Amino acid sequence: MTAPRTLLPVEYRDGMLASRARAGSFDIAIVRPEQLVVVTGWGYSSPSNGVIHRAGYSPLHDEHFAGRASDANGFWYRVDPELHTEWLYAARRDACLSLARLRDRVQGWHQPGGAGMTTPIITIAADAENTLLGIDAWVVRGEQLIPVWLDVVDISADRLAPLAGHWPLEDLKDAKVLVIGAGSIGSAACEALASYGARRQALLDPDHLSPHNFARHAARGSEVGRLKVNAVARALDGRDKHMNVAPIPGDVIYDAGVVRGELADTAAVLVCVDGVEPRRVANHLAVRGGIPVVFACVLDNGRVGEVLRVLPHRHECLACNRERLSAQGALALETALDRGYGHGTRERPMTAVGGDLGLVGQLAAKAIVATILERAGHHEQRLAGEHATIGLRPSADLRAPFNVALGEVRWQEGYPPRADCITCKWS
Repeated sequence: MTAPRTLLPVEYRDGMLASRARAGSFDIAIVRPEQLVVVTGWGYSSPSNGVIHRAGYSPLHDEHFAGRASDANGFWYRVDPELHTEWLYAARRDACLSLARLRDRVQGWHQPGGAGMTTPIITIAADAENTLLGIDAWVVRGEQLIPVWLDVVDISADRLAPLAGHWPLEDLKDAKVLVIGAGSIGSAACEALASYGARRQALLDPDHLSPHNFARHAARGSEVGRLKVNAVARALDGRDKHMNVAPIPGDVIYDAGVVRGELADTAAVLVCVDGVEPRRVANHLAVRGGIPVVFACVLDNGRVGEVLRVLPHRHECLACNRERLSAQGALALETALDRGYGHGTRERPMTAVGGDLGLVGQLAAKAIVATILERAGHHEQRLAGEHATIGLRPSADLRAPFNVALGEVRWQEGYPPRADCITCKWS
């Protein structure tokens, strides 16, 4: 296809069609480095007196990087459907038409500028009932009519709609996920959940974004100082207008009552918080509430990632998992989770990099989505196990199950709940 690409707000397309006018004009913003033309306004010629009526507003211009400044203008025409067919034929062959093919078949023709200039053209094809059959963009260069790509943009449209019929969006859209911990792993997991269609999220975290967080956090640097839950919620909303995100500035230990209230209509819990005690409190609350819970973290200074799923009534809880692994001599590496990140002598250094944390967050999101979908009857979504370890850096010297090769994801089956565990017995 020949540059430039053209963006037409859906409101302008619908207005052109509804006007039933035979011709009109439109304003454009030209973004030359991007080879992009954005239609920023439009008008139509009155059939009775030929007066041009200006019309049009689109919320696209409030958010689009091109803004709504007008650099030039073009013309639009209502055409026979066969010209739409000719556009398809020419575009697929990287060909062009003679300008006479358009000029001789439209009303209200405006002669484009000189031989060295290019003028954008939009053509609309509709049937006798004014039903849209096709809308195309062209540029006029001399006596050539060159087809260019046209995108009709509706910023209110469901961005995941193209996945419908290929991915079970309906089984995810109302399934609430409570994410405890909106840091580096949590922010990556929230974005991944949204991309799967898990748009209903509640985010719990008490912390603000500090300057050192941006080495690994998904939020933009302009969000420094903002509560992490608000920064992540804003990023999700900016990405997808159909998100339903509830930011909760709270601590899972001191605000356990809030967490219990959130669990009432929660499909699954994702725990990405640092610290042994917050993770165990979240474990107890989720398992006692009978809610599937996934834990995500990195261990041993970022050498190993871990994703652990606990299904109440079926698997041991986090505390039992830790006790079993400690008895095997495999879990001394977890103690560092209680040390916060930062630059002081008491903080642990940021040895885990953003990409690795994002990888763990994405796998944890996949585990959450698979859990929800399997319970909804999509048995092909069954995970390979309940405990995944991910090799982020060489770790062959660690004890199993953490001795994973670089890049390896190893799944292990879960263990049954223990009858003598104060958390497991509630399930």
